[in-house]
Amino acid sequence: MQLGDLLKYNSTLKTLDLSNNTMSDSGLEEICDALSSQKTGLRTLILSNNHITHLGMSHLQNVLPRLKTLETLNLGKNNLENRGIHTLKESLMINRSLLQLGLASTGITCEGAVTLAEILAESPQIQRLDVRQNQVLAGGLMALSLALKINCSLIRLDLDQHLKEEKFTQKLKYIISSSS
Repeated sequence: MQLGDLLKYNSTLKTLDLSNNTMSDSGLEEICDALSSQKTGLRTLILSNNHITHLGMSHLQNVLPRLKTLETLNLGKNNLENRGIHTLKESLMINRSLLQLGLASTGITCEGAVTLAEILAESPQIQRLDVRQNQVLAGGLMALSLALKINCSLIRLDLDQHLKEEKFTQKLKYIISSSS
């Protein structure tokens, strides 16, 4: 709450790194309430590893379209899941200042990757997207690949170095090895 009060009247702070705290959804609500009062200022907001869930995304959803200077948002290592990404979808499409979006280790699967692909297809400004350490399999990667054919702004897409095996492939390998 105290940090929220300070943010309401901020016009000089450019980077706010609150990573590795226990802010949770209620703390995010206070931060978002304060940010809704800002007209200029914050360019980078790092909220990684703060016990934020998909429920907290409703607060961010309300303020994100109004943040005209925010260029970097890192929500990594929070349990947002696909529901959280879906909640943010419209506001991410409306926001025109965000250049970098960090979603590493947020519980996203192919469904969330498809939502992100829809966002990328509509986004004229996002330059970097980080979806490492999620369960994005072939279907999600295909959706992102198709979005990249439309998107002209993305210059960096961070993915896991090794593709995670899908359960079907694992079962098929097991069947083949046990029949030998």
